[in-house]
Amino acid sequence: MHNEIPGTNPQTRDAPTAPTFAWQVRGRAISVAYDVAGDGPPVLLLPAMSTVSTRAEMYPLARQLQRRFRTVTVDWPGFGAVSRPRLRWRPEFYAAFLRDFCEHLFDGPVAVAAAGHSCAYVLQLARDRPATWSRIILIAPTWLGPLPVVMGDYRRAYSLLRRLVELPLLGEAIYRLNTASPVLARMYREYVYGNPDLVTEQLIAEKGRVARQRNARFATAAFVTGALDVVRSGAEFLQLVDQVLVPLLAVCGTQTPGRSWKEMSALCQRSDVTVCRVPGALAPHEENPAPVSRAVTDFLLPCLK
Repeated sequence: MHNEIPGTNPQTRDAPTAPTFAWQVRGRAISVAYDVAGDGPPVLLLPAMSTVSTRAEMYPLARQLQRRFRTVTVDWPGFGAVSRPRLRWRPEFYAAFLRDFCEHLFDGPVAVAAAGHSCAYVLQLARDRPATWSRIILIAPTWLGPLPVVMGDYRRAYSLLRRLVELPLLGEAIYRLNTASPVLARMYREYVYGNPDLVTEQLIAEKGRVARQRNARFATAAFVTGALDVVRSGAEFLQLVDQVLVPLLAVCGTQTPGRSWKEMSALCQRSDVTVCRVPGALAPHEENPAPVSRAVTDFLLPCLK
């Protein structure tokens, strides 16, 4: 099944012919849209988990790769352009979704390129089901939510904050304040993009529409407070890497923020991990897809033979 990757800035729109994956969690039915484009060996592209993430952030990379590969881009439940039921989202939900989606769409091992928080889920599945992946690309990998990264490991306090954001009215107001355009613009200029000139009013307006979708605060609150963390330290993340049985590439931005780079650098120093540094910060695949595509294509060349 093939469909065109949507056009410019489709942050909240599905392609007209986008197929869907019917998935259930806690008795709730969720229809998850995904896109398939190109011909060749399949590559699954997983967006980051964040307030503003959708599968659209992977489209620039997908357009580059689909010249030689069949790309599959999908939203994470609770994020992106899919319906967002009111749930207390948990890591096991996302682990189950990734497993179920791969079983639904692929007949055998597949290459995967994951961004941000998705990376830990990919490594966890590699540990639990080694035959799932043929090759793994980690793009600006992270494994801690923003609050644990910035403030430290105060999980009880973060849990209380999450419950506050989940409250009706008051929680909605708090969430609105924290997803206002000036807040998103600052986040993109200081952490997400390396080139602040790319943080345009149009970009922030579209990211804001994603952030302010109905019930968006539930998965976002879980992510920001660290409730979706698969591991709680860089050491635990590297333990997952130790159990990977397939080739692994790490793609990291040269302008990665200090706290994030401190964690990523330990991964990049490993002799069993291929490393590529590209211009950008925490979203190099979106900001500078061409060098990321070249690194990924070179890494996947054996899949073309």
